Amino acid sequence: MLDVDQLPPEQRKDLDRNSTLNLNLAIVRLDGHLLPGASGAPLLDGQGRVAAVGNGGLSHGAASISWAVPARHLDDLLEIPERAMPASSSSNLFAAPTAEWSRAGRRTPSLLQCGGIDFVVSGTRGFEQLRMGTDDPAGLARLVIEIALAPTTLRSFGYRIYTRVNDGAAIAVPAWMSVRRTGAHCEARSADGGLVVAFGGSRVTAPAMAHAASVVFERDVLTRTGRYWELDTNYAYATPLWRFDGFAATRKAWFTNDGGPQAWSFETLMTKHSTFAGVLAVYYNHNRARVQYCRFQLPNDPRCAGFEREFADFSQTILGVHLSTFPIY
Repeated sequence: MLDVDQLPPEQRKDLDRNSTLNLNLAIVRLDGHLLPGASGAPLLDGQGRVAAVGNGGLSHGAASISWAVPARHLDDLLEIPERAMPASSSSNLFAAPTAEWSRAGRRTPSLLQCGGIDFVVSGTRGFEQLRMGTDDPAGLARLVIEIALAPTTLRSFGYRIYTRVNDGAAIAVPAWMSVRRTGAHCEARSADGGLVVAFGGSRVTAPAMAHAASVVFERDVLTRTGRYWELDTNYAYATPLWRFDGFAATRKAWFTNDGGPQAWSFETLMTKHSTFAGVLAVYYNHNRARVQYCRFQLPNDPRCAGFEREFADFSQTILGVHLSTFPIY
């Protein structure tokens, strides 16, 4: 059986209401991804016999939660009518859904122009919901390990999703941040200005244009800080991440090395078909020695007052940058 207790409540409800999967049925849990179009495909055993039939997966196959129906249920499976899953009720199954407001009869939200493309707020999602649709599970897992926050803290993280309606490009911004347009991109800041998220995008027609757009976005955001930045190779992709549907992304971290207060930034630069989108977070209060001291040595030191909350906000923001993606469809 699929361990639905590990899923957020909204996804359990959607599976129960819309999926052809009977939640009480013994299934074959797949070690990997069942991608769109593979439903109904036979799974063979070592002797070439049909052992199961691919049935479904979360996040359009992007999440490693997929299942198949054992072959002994084939006769019963043939009796199940195929049903389309309505976009309005299945959105919780996907990392950052694109709501088709006109089809669903909902009022179209106001557009927020960030660079050369428009975004709308498509809803809010929790960290656990978004992580199942990540395009880089290994990279996200590494960040989670490095951050070393309690699971309860991670589960408390909520994000407002800014989505490009045409293609689903989705930016995850901490829900407690307010976004406004500033020049060539959109921006959100913490109350003290020590934490900044900037995002935007543009239309592109070729890979070279996407690369040029990423350079312009990166330079525009970091240059405006007036600091000298160096690449942090510990958190930078050696090569871009490519996906079968035309999605490509690179993620990089930067640190200041100019004698001033320490700062650190993390970015996701991504493209799919004719859209480039970028999101970059800057943490101006980053101090490695302070992190080590207040987190692991003497967290009760009065000088560390408020640090745990500040570090959680920083962690939530960085994870949101990593979770920003184009959904699979």
